[in-house]
Amino acid sequence: MCSLTIRGCDDALMDAIRRESLSRPESINKLVLEALAARNGTAQKTRRHQDLDALAGTWS
Repeated sequence: MCSLTIRGCDDALMDAIRRESLSRPESINKLVLEALAARNGTAQKTRRHQDLDALAGTWS
């Protein structure tokens, strides 16, 4: 795993990134990684499970 520092980000861009991060339940780091992956064409598609796992063990 590598580290990346982004310099030269103006206040308007950082404010937009913060607002987007707050509107989703994601960190700024994850948001930026997803944006870079989508732009690069290497984004992983998330699978949405439609099963009954959430109900397991909740009934008697």
